[in-house]
Amino acid sequence: MHGNVLMAKTEDQTESIRELIEKCSKGDIAAVKELYLHYSPMIFAICMRYMDNRHKAQDLTHDCFLKILDKLDKYQPTGSFSSWITKLTVNHLTDYFRREKKLVFSEDSSLEWENNPVLDWNEAWIHQQKMEQIRK
Repeated sequence: MHGNVLMAKTEDQTESIRELIEKCSKGDIAAVKELYLHYSPMIFAICMRYMDNRHKAQDLTHDCFLKILDKLDKYQPTGSFSSWITKLTVNHLTDYFRREKKLVFSEDSSLEWENNPVLDWNEAWIHQQKMEQIRK
C-alpha cells in the first residue's frame, strides 16, 4: 500500500507540472513565476557547481531559465521535467564556456584561462583531475 501512495503522489506532481508547463506556454505570468520559484534554486545550484562566481551564476541561472521557457514546447513528458531542465542547463553552461573562455596548458602542466581555442573546459577539467592524481 505504501508504494501506491508514493505512486499517486508522483502522478499528481507530474500532472501539476504538465498543467504549469501548459499555462507557461500560453503566456500565464503567474505560472512562469511559479515555475521560476520552483526550479531556479536547482538551476542555480548547477551553475554554482561550474563556477565560483555567485553573481555570474545568478546571471546564468536567469539565462538558463529563459532558454527553458523558450524550449518548453519541445519538452516530452516521457521523461522527468527536472532531468530535462538539468540537461538544458548543463548544455547552456557548456555553450557559455565554449563561447567565453578556453583553457590552455601552461608549461608546468597547470591550467590557465585564456581566449585560446586549444582546449575546452571539459578536457581541461579531466586533465586537471589526472594531474592531481599524479601529484598524490
